[in-house]
Amino acid sequence: MDDVQYREMRPEDAEAALALRNSVFAHAPLSMERWVRSGRQAAIAVRQGAVVGAIPLASRDLVLTPGRTLRASFEFAVGTREDLRSRGIGSGMVGAARAFLRDRADGLFVYRGAERSDGYRFYVKSGHHDLLYTRAYHLPEPVPAGEVEAVAVDAERIAAEEERLLPPFMNTYGRFAGYPERGPGAWRRALTSPVFTRPSTAVFLLPLRDRELLAYALVAVREGGPVQALELATRDGGVATVRRLLAAVAAFAARRGREEVLVQLADDDPFVPVLQAMGWRADPRGLVVMGQLLDVPAFFARHWAAAFRLEGAGLRVWTPAQDHLLVPPAPGAPTLSLEMKEETLHRWLLGRIDLARRLREGTVSAYGADGRVQEAVAAAIPVRPWAYHALDWI
Repeated sequence: MDDVQYREMRPEDAEAALALRNSVFAHAPLSMERWVRSGRQAAIAVRQGAVVGAIPLASRDLVLTPGRTLRASFEFAVGTREDLRSRGIGSGMVGAARAFLRDRADGLFVYRGAERSDGYRFYVKSGHHDLLYTRAYHLPEPVPAGEVEAVAVDAERIAAEEERLLPPFMNTYGRFAGYPERGPGAWRRALTSPVFTRPSTAVFLLPLRDRELLAYALVAVREGGPVQALELATRDGGVATVRRLLAAVAAFAARRGREEVLVQLADDDPFVPVLQAMGWRADPRGLVVMGQLLDVPAFFARHWAAAFRLEGAGLRVWTPAQDHLLVPPAPGAPTLSLEMKEETLHRWLLGRIDLARRLREGTVSAYGADGRVQEAVAAAIPVRPWAYHALDWI
């Protein structure tokens, strides 16, 4: 709409933006106190002096490779005033976020489900690309089996456990990427999310111990819903330990009178084979992690340029939307040009595709330099599995 202004939220806009957000999502209202704790950033749409749209944003450091993180800005609770929907206001706010976040974040990300929905199509239209698919696993009719240790935790209580949680977590997910970095304060920050501070939600830690913490599950109990496993990890990775941990989660649910247990995982997750062997029912893929890089040359220079050993050759990337010389050639040296779809470029730079395979199958075209340079480029960005944990939900 021509008379709508799109920009970053200012302090004086906060109350109006929050009121709009809560009118759109009346089933899950957010207090100003909780919004302040989440960082209180937003892209907004203003028409005739009134806030008519808002996209709250939250910053996260996502693991790109072990020891390296990218700065992600997550969109959540996107809302437009009811009488102005389907007029491009949402896309205008995403465009504004891309502009004002360009120097502060590597990319815009969102957790989104329902690939056949208008909501999902909105994110595709506004430049987001699928990065990770997850599916829900259900255990109907959990059975009580012995005593289960369960400790109710909140942001303060979990802080005392973080040092013990980190070794099992890193043993399980240290080779993975795509999740908010774990370390001092990580679990505490997660449990300050409005998702887990609602009066109707309680979070419990279920530890398995020998002399040290052998494994743990963090589970959420919500009024009227299943018990949901938010995060699972083991120190030894053994099948027997995984089975014990999943059995403890099931027993906890049964003893609380819940008829179902739910866990949402990516297909590469190490818990998946045991869940399948134990008879948990898998849904079709549901939740999708979507994202887009804000400045491809800057991202490449910050995270990958040092990994490329091209011996003087240049590197150019082309998509239908953008064209960049990422590595200038030395005098007289060739330049390898890679041509690909926009989604492929974002996925490659985020370590989500095997470029060598794409070159072989022809979905990425290459010219201008010999096979030796192509092999060096294809090997520079490692492909890593991504993990998803419901604990990180915004």
